[in-house]
Amino acid sequence: MVLLHSCKWRRPGFYLSPRSPFFLAVIFSLLLISCSDTPVIDDLSSGDYPFSTEAGDSVVFPRSFAGKILVVSYIYTHCPDICIVTTSNLDSLRRLIGNRRDVMFLSISLDPRRDTPAILREYADVHEIDTANWHLLSGPEATTDSLLARIGFIHRKSFTSHADTGEEVYFINHSDFITIFDQHGKLRSKFSGTEPEMDDIATVISTLGGKLK
Repeated sequence: MVLLHSCKWRRPGFYLSPRSPFFLAVIFSLLLISCSDTPVIDDLSSGDYPFSTEAGDSVVFPRSFAGKILVVSYIYTHCPDICIVTTSNLDSLRRLIGNRRDVMFLSISLDPRRDTPAILREYADVHEIDTANWHLLSGPEATTDSLLARIGFIHRKSFTSHADTGEEVYFINHSDFITIFDQHGKLRSKFSGTEPEMDDIATVISTLGGKLK
């Protein structure tokens, strides 16, 4: 299930008569809270998830990116469909929000066995990803599995066959969502990767980062 950020008022667990002089004040306050605050889904600030970037640099997620709002997708380079759409949507989002110094895009590989830094560099080149503010990460399978389990991202390898060269041939069935982390490594929102609400995501980023930087 994808958790979508929304600025819709939800009726609280108590009854307040519309005729009450406090009714409008309560409603106004609830609207302000729902639209200005993005609750913490999970706190990964103390997490220790080592990865390598497409350039071969070692990083620890999310600690190495402290101070940045993180827009994170979960893909693999052999993916024939959903990952390509998600990557394209992230590029559209990057263009929508402009050149913000406080935002970093990350794409974490679901297939670290095949997605080496060299393969990730090729993927970045093919999809014209600007690695100045968008890194592709790959790490040990145990690290990847632990992080994905923590955020509730399901991924399962399909039936594996072998090519004439002996190379494994398989695909990965997986969830369809991206995540937004705040500057302190706290998970704030989840959105569909293939059908994202761009304006809602931009609103979350602006809420977390304040004025455009």
